[in-house]
Amino acid sequence: MTKSASTSNLPVHPESSQSSFYISVDISNGWPYEEAIPLCKFGITTIHPDWRCWQIEQTLRREWDIEASLALCFHATGRITTIEKELADHTGAWRPEAFGRNAEFRRCDPRQLARLAVFLAERRAQSSLVENRSEGPYDEDSSTEESPNEELSNAFRQSFGQRSSGQRNGREREDNGCVEKVGLFTVGSTLYREPMHPVGETSTEEDSLQKGAPEEDFLEGGSPREGSGAGRSEKSSQDTSGLQGESFQGWGRTPGSGRPLQDGRPLREPRPELGPSSTGVWSGAFTTELSQSDRCLRLRNFFSERRTCLRAKEENVEGSSKEGILGGSITRDDDFSIRISSVQGKLLGEARAQSHYKDLSSYLRAAGTGRDRSAPVVARAGIVLFWALCHLGDPVGPGGWDELRRLLGHFFQAGGGEEALRLVRRHLLARRLRATGGAVEEDDLPPAPKMATPPPSPVSFRLSRERREIIEESAHLSDYESTSAFLRHLALGWDRALPACRRCETVVRWVKERLGNSVQRSDWTQLEDLFWEQSKALLFGEHGEKDPDRALRQAAEHLLGTRLETVSRETGISL
Repeated sequence: MTKSASTSNLPVHPESSQSSFYISVDISNGWPYEEAIPLCKFGITTIHPDWRCWQIEQTLRREWDIEASLALCFHATGRITTIEKELADHTGAWRPEAFGRNAEFRRCDPRQLARLAVFLAERRAQSSLVENRSEGPYDEDSSTEESPNEELSNAFRQSFGQRSSGQRNGREREDNGCVEKVGLFTVGSTLYREPMHPVGETSTEEDSLQKGAPEEDFLEGGSPREGSGAGRSEKSSQDTSGLQGESFQGWGRTPGSGRPLQDGRPLREPRPELGPSSTGVWSGAFTTELSQSDRCLRLRNFFSERRTCLRAKEENVEGSSKEGILGGSITRDDDFSIRISSVQGKLLGEARAQSHYKDLSSYLRAAGTGRDRSAPVVARAGIVLFWALCHLGDPVGPGGWDELRRLLGHFFQAGGGEEALRLVRRHLLARRLRATGGAVEEDDLPPAPKMATPPPSPVSFRLSRERREIIEESAHLSDYESTSAFLRHLALGWDRALPACRRCETVVRWVKERLGNSVQRSDWTQLEDLFWEQSKALLFGEHGEKDPDRALRQAAEHLLGTRLETVSRETGISL
């Protein structure tokens, strides 16, 4: 294959001294039309990626006797250049046998490979923001903030989540006759080229994503807020110049057949079903039957909500008399039902009563899709772990206990003292009994708070087609035996990892025994002894450092579904 050296065919690109991340794809076997799973190569380069492709072709021919025609299909600079090793570790299952373990060749869908790179870059950016919020080339308007959901309860919101608070302005530049799209798709990273999505059904969704709407804005009864980014033009989103002189206008469908060749979901939407699924790239710190981290599930739900809103908007444009695209204008045309026992019905009713949802249907829609990961009582119990971590090793007097009561009062309608702790213990114990395989009986649990009559079995509710799809997709990806079991566990908080629930149950029991009394260092030492017996974790290090094994932090973040720095900012309580 001969490379064209004409600079007029090359896109505008960073200086040669700047590192960039690229994915190239072998088009010699007819990708994307005839070949679905081509040979791909990813890596970091300081020269123009098109010339890097030429170098790789020579290496393939010389060392492996492989004739290939590599085309650049993904190109970005910035923070995404830091995830090369992590991406290699997570995609080892896709490496062809002919290549060594350190080779960066993969046989896979290049769009899924790019999606994994984006996901890992965003995940690393989230960690960097927590460790050093002043680091990196981003500002408050363009950073990926961890922010709570919309519902506020006095000093802070009732449920927490992570979102991207906006994106820098996307723009088009024209240089040497080549239109290049430049936009910030993740914190501190600039996108120059991406694998194209199918023409038609999802192009509007891709364009609307560039407007920078945060993931947590599409809550039921809410309204989307405009971000700082600008939408891409049709010309920019379909531009493929510079790809070895080929004209790939209309990528994504086999000529004459209409068969989709590429998945039409945006790069920022996680697609665990496309693999790799066994490396833990999509899961969190704890292994659970859910098989997805909170961020992964929340992001997937965000894009499902966007499809719901886009469909509602299209229906309104086609003549519906409804106003707006959210809330009551969404067509809930699908029925869903789950079977529950009498005890599960009571627990479900209690969880709904402690939330801000007006009825059980809205609660199940939010919990089942992953939109609200802090809806169940089991999840909200993580606030006790947060309080314990804030005061770990320090004397606790009346002021500390008042602080805990205020936290519990904001999270639970049952009150801010013993009633809330009893409710938390009741739900955590039910989670533990269910995990041991035994039946959960009312006599085994602490007394239930006074509440309305529990819902009958089966529980039925209505939801939109897109929300049903995201629930069924997540259930298929999980280890649950059925969609009903998946939804039941998410609604009750039983999807939370048992080790995290056990740690929380230990702390809740310890707090309840000392509530209102003076706590000294010896009391904290007793809690550490309990943790050591339970999980061989220390709460104090050799030099006095707190939570060296991150036992409290990991459990609290897993239950609450967000980083504790978010909780600290919203509550005003320092870690």
